[in-house]
Amino acid sequence: MASSRPFERRIDAIRQGRAIPPDRAQALRDFLPAQFERDHRKPFDRLAEFIEKWTQIMPPEIVERSQVAAFSRGVLTINLDGSSTLYAADRLLKAGGEQQMRLAGRRAVLRRVRLGVDPLLAPPTASADPADERR
Repeated sequence: MASSRPFERRIDAIRQGRAIPPDRAQALRDFLPAQFERDHRKPFDRLAEFIEKWTQIMPPEIVERSQVAAFSRGVLTINLDGSSTLYAADRLLKAGGEQQMRLAGRRAVLRRVRLGVDPLLAPPTASADPADERR
């Protein structure tokens, strides 16, 4: 039993070294909510305004086939499932939709709406080749 005591002392020393000092732990408890607010909640609130306006401006067919991807430095990025949907959304934005989107931003300034095609948004299509079904 005497041989296990040095190991126990060593384990206790390691545990004490890994423990966060109480003053530092309190600093982390104060810091983390502010960090979360700055990095996650505020950007989401800004994006939510534009998502809401996007769903109001665009017809349901386009909204179903689109995804608001990001908002950074005044540029709202929206991905669509194909070029035909991109063309329709672009026409609606140029016909006054982008101006309405700009007016929607109370917490953030919108400078531009960037549209892009994301093939992952497209619904899966059935293969016409019977050889694909055999695999």
